[in-house]
Amino acid sequence: MAQTRLKQLREEAVLTVHELAEASGVSDDTISKIENGQRVARPSTLRKLAGALDVSPQELRRPAKAEEPIPLAEAPREAGPPEVASVLETIRKFLQARAGTNWLALPDPEWDQWWLGVPRGEVVQRYKQIESEWQLLKHEWAAIVRGEPSVLRLEHLLEASGKMWARAIEARYSAPRKEESDEEFQRRRLEGKQFRTFYEPLEQVWPVSEELPGEEEGAS
Repeated sequence: MAQTRLKQLREEAVLTVHELAEASGVSDDTISKIENGQRVARPSTLRKLAGALDVSPQELRRPAKAEEPIPLAEAPREAGPPEVASVLETIRKFLQARAGTNWLALPDPEWDQWWLGVPRGEVVQRYKQIESEWQLLKHEWAAIVRGEPSVLRLEHLLEASGKMWARAIEARYSAPRKEESDEEFQRRRLEGKQFRTFYEPLEQVWPVSEELPGEEEGAS
């Protein structure tokens, strides 16, 4: 049902109920009740939620995807299968060649930290680059579905689209807010990611200086 599929998509995008509410204009209470099966979403509500999650309204009406059990023989493996690494490397090279950046194809440990300790202005610029990468991938994958020639292949789409989508949505709705200072943004991101350094003093991760980079130039 839409209720459980909505929760899956929200969690895949690493969004809290409140963050999705802010992005969609649908109240926290309504989202929670839809996810828990206590309310059926109106078409207008589905459209708002789908727009915030960058999916079609029809996607929210589909049944929730069942978790695939991990075969016992594969359970101890920590790294992904070689083909997954190969797909990400192909996408990384594609993004670097076409966009000049490859944030969406970073290895997981690097993706979890790319914003850490980075000044606000640079963080905003990186978010814009991530959004550009996502739009480029969407355009390329649409071309693949239409049968048009591409350096990427259908298996790349099937293997990596979920990861790329989740990262794009996470980046879009955790960008620095206008009212946030650098320190407030870093703390919110640490809390949202439940990053290990959240349990260390913030100053160890984000050193406090007398003035931020570029502050003098902005004041003159």
